[in-house]
Amino acid sequence: MRHCREEEEAVEDDTDGEEEEMDDAEREEIRAFRKAHAAEMRRTARKRMTSLADDCEYARKHKHASLIPPPLEMLDHPDLFERAWGWDMILPRDHTAPWSQFKEYLLAYYDHNVKEANAVGGADDEGNGLASLARSCIEMETHLLFLWNKYVTIWPTDDHEIRQVSEEVTKRAHEMVSARKAEFPAAAIALKCITEEAELICGWLIAEGSSPIYYIRIGNEIRQCALSLMVCKEPEYVLAMAAMMVYALSLPK
Repeated sequence: MRHCREEEEAVEDDTDGEEEEMDDAEREEIRAFRKAHAAEMRRTARKRMTSLADDCEYARKHKHASLIPPPLEMLDHPDLFERAWGWDMILPRDHTAPWSQFKEYLLAYYDHNVKEANAVGGADDEGNGLASLARSCIEMETHLLFLWNKYVTIWPTDDHEIRQVSEEVTKRAHEMVSARKAEFPAAAIALKCITEEAELICGWLIAEGSSPIYYIRIGNEIRQCALSLMVCKEPEYVLAMAAMMVYALSLPK
């Protein structure tokens, strides 16, 4: 019931200012109402979450676009959360819930997926060491800029943004060639994300005007986000890796 308690505390914080303008009887009445409401929410939590899990499970099974992410409160009921959402997709940020709750979820998501993500981003005999990943990233950036120079006249307004991100990526990748993975534990997954996204952009560029610029812009934003997360260290790197895991796990093995 941890999430219920945190929600109750958040409500109390929001109404503290209002209570200062009330007399003692009014304050006690409000507090009693809040406690009763919180108790009712705890009492009915399982029933409410079961109903939501049923809806989510049905939408997932039938691939409905109406699938609505469950509330973080459902994490208090692991069996229902597995049915409703599972751990192969990441929940979008719920801005109505405290950051501490979403951070707790990211840590749990990391724990559930870390072994597979490490297999994707870790060193092996197929060129997945940090230095090899960095060199592959640099090569792809060179190819990306080559194609961009060829097709830039189609999307001239995006020229500065594309070049700036590519230059920053190339600079950071050169730094990673001689870095140790222990220094930057999120770097391997970040490099793979950036490289694969650059390859997608190259494909869209080759298609010339047939691919909406929207796809290229989104791809560039993803690369920029991964770049900013690449150098995260303890303790933030766990959250950074969790944020990139969904993308990393979708990459070709």
